Amino acid sequence: MKKIIKNIFLLTMYFLLPLSIMALVIHDNISHECNDISCLHCRAHLLSNAAISLVDETIKYDGDYYKINYPMGDVPDSIGVCTDVIIRAYRKLGVDLQQLIHEDIIQNGGYNLSKSPDLCIDHRRVPNIQTFMERNGISLSILPNPNNYLPGDIVTWKMGRYEELNHIGIVVDKKSTKGHFGYQVMHNIGGGQVIEDCLFNWIISGHYRY
Repeated sequence: MKKIIKNIFLLTMYFLLPLSIMALVIHDNISHECNDISCLHCRAHLLSNAAISLVDETIKYDGDYYKINYPMGDVPDSIGVCTDVIIRAYRKLGVDLQQLIHEDIIQNGGYNLSKSPDLCIDHRRVPNIQTFMERNGISLSILPNPNNYLPGDIVTWKMGRYEELNHIGIVVDKKSTKGHFGYQVMHNIGGGQVIEDCLFNWIISGHYRY
């Protein structure tokens, strides 16, 4: 009888209990597939989906200055640059980076401004989005480890011969085809708003979750 009780105890400890814990973890993960943008996990999932919905190869790359509305202002739908991908994706979640960055500029300063604060352009500059993310989001490792970059993450790069150019994109829930466990990126580098397997094509200068 004692042997039977012992076997039942061992079965519970080493088999049934781990399965119960695993079920709780799975249930917790499923319960996080929600639409609550105040939850960082949910926001990342929603942001990835929002970015994917923006795919449009016909978008003309145009970094000219445009007078736009405030808040929720945007350049014409047919044009855009890399920062507009970020702005438009967050807009689909009801998050207005134009307003948030402008308010942070007014309250705290420390941004890359050409002159005085400008509602039409400040939020469309990569360094300014970086400053905002560093202050209000989570800054993560920039090491080229694909396991560190998850859907919904914001990534910035340095490009050009002298690393004088800035670029930005969103990691999306599309698996890399390069033989590792990483993901692809939604961005606009001149070929429209597209998803490409280019996460490690350039020098990563920033990695954020917001």
